[in-house]
Amino acid sequence: MSDRRDPVRHAAVLFVAVSAIVVAVVGVGGMIALRAVSTGEARQRAQDTASVAARAVQERLTNGIVRARSTSLVRIDALVTAGVLRDPIEDVTLRLADGEIVFSSRTDDIGSSDPLDDGEAAALARDESGVVASDDDSLVVSVPIATPDGTPVLFQAHVRSGAVAAGSRRLLTAVLPVLAVALLALALLIVPLALRFARRVRDSQQERARLLQHAVDASTTERRRIAGELHDGLGQQLVGLSMTLSAEADAIEVTDPAAAARLRETGDRTREQLRALRSALLGIYPPSLERTGLGPALEDLSANLRAGDVDVAVDVPADLELAPTTEALLFRAAREAVRNVAAHARARRVRIAVVADDGVASLSVRDDGVGFDPARRDRLAAEGHMGLAMLEDLARDGGGSLHIDTRPGAGTTLQLEAPLGVGAGP
Repeated sequence: MSDRRDPVRHAAVLFVAVSAIVVAVVGVGGMIALRAVSTGEARQRAQDTASVAARAVQERLTNGIVRARSTSLVRIDALVTAGVLRDPIEDVTLRLADGEIVFSSRTDDIGSSDPLDDGEAAALARDESGVVASDDDSLVVSVPIATPDGTPVLFQAHVRSGAVAAGSRRLLTAVLPVLAVALLALALLIVPLALRFARRVRDSQQERARLLQHAVDASTTERRRIAGELHDGLGQQLVGLSMTLSAEADAIEVTDPAAAARLRETGDRTREQLRALRSALLGIYPPSLERTGLGPALEDLSANLRAGDVDVAVDVPADLELAPTTEALLFRAAREAVRNVAAHARARRVRIAVVADDGVASLSVRDDGVGFDPARRDRLAAEGHMGLAMLEDLARDGGGSLHIDTRPGAGTTLQLEAPLGVGAGP
């Protein structure tokens, strides 16, 4: 069966679905980026806080801190306790280049030694402030400072990691509504765009259908006019000529048998030409299609094949009712298939069948001829043989589909499916 989904609705749904996926991807990407930015911003605030504390401690440093003099330690401890150990800073440590701890807010660590790692040593050597390292429960912000005599000292503030996370959440909470509103506005904008897109597609499709119907109607009218002129003019003349030849042959049969035989032979040829003309008229415009229906029209269409000793079977339900446009489309497809069989297939058997089921009419024309390479269709179209291509376009524009099943030596099956049409039924 053909795909009977509304192409306009399908396109609109697809547009909205793709847009929703884009919005979702943008939203997720924005959340990830926003989280990274907020975390980085929180870490930067912690770093700035530690840097300010480090500068305050440096102003109180004396050369005696290096020799662990008590007066120096007391001055630094008073400063750290009163002004530095505030949330989020939990601990402060001053270390020398060899890793010795000359001051710590945890007094038990004073005098111990813990060699600097590569990052801490590099920061102290290059005087790079704000180097942040992660601990299990905190962030360690390392800031190089110096005593009045220039001895390098590494100031390290242990910043509570929970405070950094809380700062990140606060920033995220502040910015997230803006992102949500922007995404919601984008989603709301997509809906009218999708509706407008659907309407434009529908209008374009309807206009194309109107133009196609106008072209088909004009073609049918012109075919009817040409067929009528040929039938009433040349056709009647050939009928009269054949009758005259037969009468003249009878008249001179006794006196001139040879001439009578020639007249009869000419009359037979005239009748053959008349049959060819009638067959051509049937191809141009089938009067039986409107008068007696699709079945008899297909029987008439098969007359040329039967005249060439081709076994043709036509199967059309007697009670089949089709919309005129669908009936004409099926007949045009059958006519194109029969032409191709007569011209190329060298077939001995042809089966033409029409069935209707679930609102769809299906025509199949199957032959046992030589078949062809499906890729040849493109070459034929390029060479100007547009019959099947035009038929495929007509089927698609009428809401149906055309399928060709063939291969060399295996015959050909043409199948066309189209809606039954308003008011029609099996």
